Amino acid sequence: MKKILIHSNYHPNNAGGIESVVSKLINLIILLDYDVTCFFGGNKNNVDTQFQNKLTLVSRKILKKFSGAPLLSFGNFFFIKYAKASNLIIFQEPFPFLWPSVIFAIRVLRIPVIVVVHATPSASPLVMRIYTKLRSIVFNGAVIVTTSPKLKDQIDAVCPMNTRVIPLCISDSINFDGLETIKAPSRYCLYFGRLASYKGLEYLLEAAQLVPHINIVIAGDGPLSSFISTKIVHYQLSNILFLNRTMTEEEKYALIKGSDFLLFPSTSENEAFGIVQLEAMRMGKAIINTWLESGVNFVAPHGVNALTVDRCDSAQLSSAMHELWGNRLLTNQLGLNSKIRYSELFSEIRFENNWRALFKEVLND
Repeated sequence: MKKILIHSNYHPNNAGGIESVVSKLINLIILLDYDVTCFFGGNKNNVDTQFQNKLTLVSRKILKKFSGAPLLSFGNFFFIKYAKASNLIIFQEPFPFLWPSVIFAIRVLRIPVIVVVHATPSASPLVMRIYTKLRSIVFNGAVIVTTSPKLKDQIDAVCPMNTRVIPLCISDSINFDGLETIKAPSRYCLYFGRLASYKGLEYLLEAAQLVPHINIVIAGDGPLSSFISTKIVHYQLSNILFLNRTMTEEEKYALIKGSDFLLFPSTSENEAFGIVQLEAMRMGKAIINTWLESGVNFVAPHGVNALTVDRCDSAQLSSAMHELWGNRLLTNQLGLNSKIRYSELFSEIRFENNWRALFKEVLND
């Protein structure tokens, strides 16, 4: 029986777009009757090794600062042990200090390698030129899987490689019928997600001042929680309901279902894709997002199922909110397009079929 090793920065059950890829790949690999090992960075809550049917989870406890990734795993006995016994290694978004493990697998072990690249970090132009050039050297010989055409173009512009696009997905089996609704206004638009600096929340709060007639729900938690609470009071924003806590999956889908449209005002390419956009699209919701050099606008293009505004522009953001709030026909049409686009490009079955074909090609099955 063929064995596949996945090298993940985080435990596959962690919330997040790239982690969802790992968990779905694990399930697909088991379905295809391969053995799978997932090697991931450990912390105090992880046991070193877990075995379950055809799945092995290997966690290595390392310095707290680097708890998200097995530091220099190419020199780690456990990684070498599992790598040598594998027919394929999948590296999930390897950090630069893990690049030696990619080189080791390709050039020393000579095992087929797939590298999943979800995002390109933000840095100065000089640093990025060096980074992208080095990455093309390190990943040479591997199959590169990106989650959007924009990222594929960025990689191929430096050095054309064996690059494929397989977008992220969400589960098609989620049932959002009959969800209990959270106490919210009868009409509202929704921001849902982590409250972080690159999410553009300061511009959303500024935009909220310009559209006092529009109800806005902000739901989630994160480092900007106190900042948002303070600004809501300072701006006297009576049109904002701030649900500042970790939301359950049921609460998330109830909020999306009850909303008029989704707000996604991120300001940095750290926002590589936007899983919440898929969750809103599956429910047939229009989206307001920002123009980014990432996969965000591939997921929800302007005029198709979204209105796209310039990043860091509260005036444009408020104008788009006003347009959708007052034009039900446009909002409903974009929402219908969202549902169609989700089914055509981002469904779970399409994700599985793309990966199934890639495994067949790489493993010569």
